[in-house]
Amino acid sequence: MRIPLMLFSIESAASIGNRLQGLGKYVTALHPGIKYDLRALGLSIEPAAYAAAAFLSALVWGALFGFLGYGLLYLREFEGPLMAYGLLVGLTFFLLALLLHLFYPGILARQIASSMDRDLVFALQDLMIQVGSGISLYDAMANIAQSNYGYVSKEFEITVKQISAGASEGDALEAMVFRTESEAFRKLLWQLITALQSGASVKPALASVIETLLNEQHRAIRNYSTSLNFLILIYMLFAVVAPSIGITLLTILAGFSGIGITESTLLMLVGAAFIGQVIMIGFMNRSRPKVYI
Repeated sequence: MRIPLMLFSIESAASIGNRLQGLGKYVTALHPGIKYDLRALGLSIEPAAYAAAAFLSALVWGALFGFLGYGLLYLREFEGPLMAYGLLVGLTFFLLALLLHLFYPGILARQIASSMDRDLVFALQDLMIQVGSGISLYDAMANIAQSNYGYVSKEFEITVKQISAGASEGDALEAMVFRTESEAFRKLLWQLITALQSGASVKPALASVIETLLNEQHRAIRNYSTSLNFLILIYMLFAVVAPSIGITLLTILAGFSGIGITESTLLMLVGAAFIGQVIMIGFMNRSRPKVYI
């Protein structure tokens, strides 16, 4: 896995960062939760090593944009302290790149958790059917690991390997709790661990979690359908009302003030309306619950 805009691969970051552990420890203070984000992604790299590599990558981006900003100002014959402005541009992009490198693993971990929630119901139903038919929990998890349930199958694959290496089922499931960012998956795992420790059947725990997940997904769909009417109204304002009323108001104001409406004015109005539509479509798409029932 490679972090977007990171100039080093994870392997290179581990090699470089291990030599700069001291620097990395100071950088991790900006985002102490980076160790949990890296663990959720399954990356075998120390947080201090990753932070040090992120610092170096951000430093390169800052230097690049600093020189670029200085060159553009120089070519435009800008009057002023060019070096100071170039340093300001470089420092700004350095900080932005550093924060992006540090926080992007968390964004990726949450995206993986969202993808897991989408596949979790089907995987659990499969697991419950297998356990109910008399298959052991280990064999059922091995079958899920070989199935096509996305990140859920990958997590079970890691767990099955740990159990095969000698770990107990409870310890392997507990390790999976700390790897995942999915709250629903964590809830399931804790119930499985409790059932294993008490010697009870895991089938009721699976049935309870599946019912809870289905209820949550139905509620998310209802909430989205309720808010969708308001979002469509806002979209219509950007798509229809704003351009027509905007042109009308500009025409009236031009008649009173004598300011003419140029082609660039109309293009700016249409462009603003288009950008507003794109933003609304993106917001509606992102707020759509990612469930398949």
